[in-house]
Amino acid sequence: MLTKFARWLSLFCISLFLAIACQQNTPLSQEPITIAYSPWSGYYPLTIATEKGFFTEQGIVVEPKFDKDYIGQINVFRNGKYDGILIALGSVLNILEKTPDVQVILVVNVSKGGDAIVARPEIKTVQDLKGKVIGTRLGDFGELLVREMLKQNNIALEDVKIVNLKTEELAAKLSDGTIDAGQAWEPYTTQGVNAGHHIIFDSSQTPGLIPDVLVMRQSVVEKRLEELKALLKAWFRAQNYWLENPEESQKLVAAALDLQLDEVSFEGIELPDLKRNLEIMTPGETTDSLHFTAKLYTDFFAANGVINTQPDLEKLINPEILEALQRDSES
Repeated sequence: MLTKFARWLSLFCISLFLAIACQQNTPLSQEPITIAYSPWSGYYPLTIATEKGFFTEQGIVVEPKFDKDYIGQINVFRNGKYDGILIALGSVLNILEKTPDVQVILVVNVSKGGDAIVARPEIKTVQDLKGKVIGTRLGDFGELLVREMLKQNNIALEDVKIVNLKTEELAAKLSDGTIDAGQAWEPYTTQGVNAGHHIIFDSSQTPGLIPDVLVMRQSVVEKRLEELKALLKAWFRAQNYWLENPEESQKLVAAALDLQLDEVSFEGIELPDLKRNLEIMTPGETTDSLHFTAKLYTDFFAANGVINTQPDLEKLINPEILEALQRDSES
């Protein structure tokens, strides 16, 4: 009798354990969350989370949409194809007038040297740019970086010629003499250096000016809050994994995205954790605050005719999902 009871009890416990385990692994949704991104090291936790199965473990389906054409990805997002996009804050504010139904839910990185001005060999210093041609994407964050470089070095805008540049063409345009210097980010700065050119200015000299963010459509934020919480949990896990396993992660990302190893590095960028994200998303009076930096961009764009109306930054910057994660971690 005791043996039968013990067997029944064992089977009951096993069944209960399996039921709990299945419940814990029940997907939140089978509907994928599509996120567009392009080559930039601050975006690669998305690749790591995908390749390591961190999203699956959180019970969500995330479909990364990688393309080396940064502007092309932005245009596709603007046309409503993806749920979200990894993008520079300046680019968000650039498209906001025609794509207002979006919200920033995460600061994925802050550039601290990862964005740079690359120049031809004969341009030794920033002062040598007087009378020269500088390439950047006009009306976007790169132009603001160029202008800040000129301002810091007391060079008037009239003393240089700033032209539009597709970032992927930096090395070629420098080598054929179309431009004397150009603004870019990794992996394109490395490509420029490998082609015989050199960096004369970078974002470490403009703290907080170039943050990158995860932007989601407002409708997705409203309808899929729990899934987005799970997504950010997986993101932070992938970010930590990269920091703790840099060589393995570098190889994983390079193989997954068909990049060279030297094009995958977190050098030159800050990868904010949950606590740091909440600090950056708090309104402040310096570029350490996303609100302050966003206002710099909107003022710049308005003054140069890129936008006609000032956006509602309180609506754009949404820390609610991060705040929910913080409460969960404290409970």
